[in-house]
Amino acid sequence: MVVRGTPRDMLRESVAIADEYWAAEFGCARQHIRPRTPRLQQHAGGLSDYSGVFILVLDAAPLVSVPGALLSAVAPRADQFAAEAIRDPESLRRLLFPGSVTAVVGPALLNYADHSSFLPAPMEGARELTPQDAAAILALRAACLSEEWEAKGFSIDSQPTFGAFAPDGALMALANIRVWADRIAHLGVVTRPGGRNRGFGTRAVSAAVRHALGIGLLPQYRVLEHNVASRRVAQKLGFQSYGWTVAARLAPA
Repeated sequence: MVVRGTPRDMLRESVAIADEYWAAEFGCARQHIRPRTPRLQQHAGGLSDYSGVFILVLDAAPLVSVPGALLSAVAPRADQFAAEAIRDPESLRRLLFPGSVTAVVGPALLNYADHSSFLPAPMEGARELTPQDAAAILALRAACLSEEWEAKGFSIDSQPTFGAFAPDGALMALANIRVWADRIAHLGVVTRPGGRNRGFGTRAVSAAVRHALGIGLLPQYRVLEHNVASRRVAQKLGFQSYGWTVAARLAPA
C-alpha cells in the first residue's frame, strides 16, 4: 500500500516540479495548492476549458476548481468540501448542486519517483517497443478490456512505449509515457489479464521510469485508489505518494 502524505524519499527539487505543475494546472500560486481550509475557485490555468469539477488534495485541505457558472452557487458551502465529503460521491453531488454530476472519477492517487526513490525492477524481458512490435501490441489490445486500453492513449508512433514479454515471446504488459508541460512523464500501463500479479506490469513500468529519468523528466504514476494491484506496482518501484484527485463530470447546462 502506498502511504499518503508529503513524499519523504524524493528530492526537494522533484516535489517542486510537481507543485509547479499543479499550480499551473489550477492557475493559482503554489501556496494555494495546500490551503489550510477548503479553497473553491473558478477554473483557470490548464483547467480553463474544463467542463467538470476537479479537486486536488495534498497534505492540506482540498483545492476545488469549478466552472465559473457554478461558483456563486457552491461558494456558500465552501467549508463543507472536506476530504471525507469529497470521497463520498453522494455527498459530492449534494455539494455541487445545482450542477448535475453524471460521474465521479476518483480518488485517484498521485505518485512520483525520482533518482533518490526509484527502485528499478529486473529488465529481463522488458524493452522499448518499435513499430515491428505492432502485431504483439494488437494481440495485447485484443486481450484487454477496451476501457483499460483507451484511457491510456497508447500510440507506438507518437510516444515512448515499453513492453514486458513472457519467455514464449508474448507481450504481457505495456507502459507508455505522455509528457505533461515538458517536465512530467505521465505513465500509463496495461497488463494482459492472464499475466497479472506475475511482475510483467512492474517490469514494463520500470523500463518506462528508467527512460523518463534518463531524459530529465519526473515520472508520475496515477492510479485509482481501489486498484490494489496497480498500487503495488508503484510501491515496488519506489514511487512516493504526493496526493489525490477527484474529478466530477457535469451534465451540460
